[in-house]
Amino acid sequence: LHQFIIRRGATLTTTPEFESFKRKHQTTWGSIQDIITGLERIMGRFNVPIAYVDGNKVALLSQLDYRQPTTDDLLDCLVNLDQVLELVNLPGRRYKGSDKEATAALSLQGVYRGHLCRQGFRNALFRFKAALVIQRIWKTILTCRATAATVQQIVENRRLKMDELSIRLKKQWGELKRRRRVVVHIPSLSREEAQRMSMSDFSMRQNAQLARLTWLEATDVEVLYVAPFPLSPDVLQYYTKLLQVRGDEHPNERFKIVFPENYDRFPSHLSLMTVLYYSPRCMARISNFCKGKEAYIIPGVVGPDDVKVACKLDLPLLAPHPQLAAVYGSKSGSKRIFSLAEVNTPPGAYDLYSESETLHSLARLVFERIDIQRWLLKIDDEFLGRGHAWLDVSHLQCHAALVRERERSMQIWMDPQKQQAAVNKVLEELVRVLPRKVEIAHSDLFPTWTAYLETFTRVGGVIEAVPPAHVDSPSVNLLIEPGGTITIHSTHDHIFSPEYTYVGASFPQASANNKALVGAATAVGQICKDKGMVGYVSVDFVSFRDSQGGERLWAIDLNIGMHDTVVSFHLFKFITGGNFNPVLGTFHADVDGEAGLDDSGSASR
Repeated sequence: LHQFIIRRGATLTTTPEFESFKRKHQTTWGSIQDIITGLERIMGRFNVPIAYVDGNKVALLSQLDYRQPTTDDLLDCLVNLDQVLELVNLPGRRYKGSDKEATAALSLQGVYRGHLCRQGFRNALFRFKAALVIQRIWKTILTCRATAATVQQIVENRRLKMDELSIRLKKQWGELKRRRRVVVHIPSLSREEAQRMSMSDFSMRQNAQLARLTWLEATDVEVLYVAPFPLSPDVLQYYTKLLQVRGDEHPNERFKIVFPENYDRFPSHLSLMTVLYYSPRCMARISNFCKGKEAYIIPGVVGPDDVKVACKLDLPLLAPHPQLAAVYGSKSGSKRIFSLAEVNTPPGAYDLYSESETLHSLARLVFERIDIQRWLLKIDDEFLGRGHAWLDVSHLQCHAALVRERERSMQIWMDPQKQQAAVNKVLEELVRVLPRKVEIAHSDLFPTWTAYLETFTRVGGVIEAVPPAHVDSPSVNLLIEPGGTITIHSTHDHIFSPEYTYVGASFPQASANNKALVGAATAVGQICKDKGMVGYVSVDFVSFRDSQGGERLWAIDLNIGMHDTVVSFHLFKFITGGNFNPVLGTFHADVDGEAGLDDSGSASR
């Protein structure tokens, strides 16, 4: 049978069975010896007391020359395999063999080395991931810095381009007014997004100055009007007929109306300039129309996208830089202009940016000017009365007490400590009364005092005294030419309904002394010119009579950009064929064959 025995890891080579097995397989004994050595090693490792080996299976296994035998192959050569497997599978059995100390030491070393390797791998993996995060963040920082630098460079290039275009317009303005030219009218309302979103029928509002087409009154002018949306054929036919009033039988040869092709792909609250900038076909049409001609752009409310469009079209803007317009077009900015121009302004405070500062300023004003019955608050960047709120001092009990105290004695106004105590008393009552008694002009925008105050302190605002008597609201439209000339374009009286809500105007103004009005407006225009502004500017006033019957005039607001009244007056002037005399404040129109002519053959308002 050729079965031999391995006892405790050593083969019994003196048994007759083993000697017979060895003689029979003498020629292949080398490979068989390798199999036996492998079995001895396994039996010794697990301290197997006795194992019976089938020599025939060993001989067959030794003939496999294409691979090394596995442990299972070796164990399959055992006759008492089941008994051996019980010992092999017994936990800790391999540490009871002949080399148990070495085996245990090797096992412990292997486990600890594995632990060290795994720990090292985890640490290396942690460092690798940390390095990836650091690299990713650092690359992001570098990319952000590079992007910011690129954006800053683009903005700086636009600013330099804008300055270059402005200088070019300033140098050429004198000759440009006498030459044939193209006036590109883009009546965009480039206001803050929140303001645009709160305006109903925003696209219609941007198209409210379609009467800019009447700039064709000058025979050497071509007009390119950019509409926010396609105009109907009836509207085009109407304005074509209107422009024929002055005897031009073919006015459509001198004007062109275009609209951005992507007007319906963007949200309706985007300004016309923004939509135009992202409408390359319309931009190309404007560029082609102006190619080889002298041209400039008259925007509406100027903003950052106006600069982008102007630089892309290489056309100058007849308007100040957006940052300049934003600073001095605010309610607080206009106060600084009026102060430099040395024109009369209402008692008040400006550049208010906190609730505490606003309430303290109002309390101080109520104390110092107890003759004022109403105080008006205005949000810096609002327009058309949208940011107005007011408080009547009749709601303050302390105001009546102050009036009685002043009638009784002037001592409180002479003692600084009593003054401060009185102001603190007014302040305490204001904190209680304002949320309940303040009137907000547009409660749809600011439903509560808290909502109004949040916007007021975030944007900034002013406080103004409201004149105690009947108030009129004259206004003057100026044109600050790039050459430096300041022209009175028109005057008008504002019409409000309800309070502080602008609804229209009457031309020319008839509520204030024209000489004083024009003089104050010209002084304001001079300061605006010194600050680097060009284009259309409107100065708003209030006129009233004081307690002695004297006429008073206060400058209250500065509107930078082409106001609707500029366009309305130009349309009126175009239709009547008349002329405005800024010195006399009268408008004269030819009425041949009609009564009411003056000595010069003109009729006046």
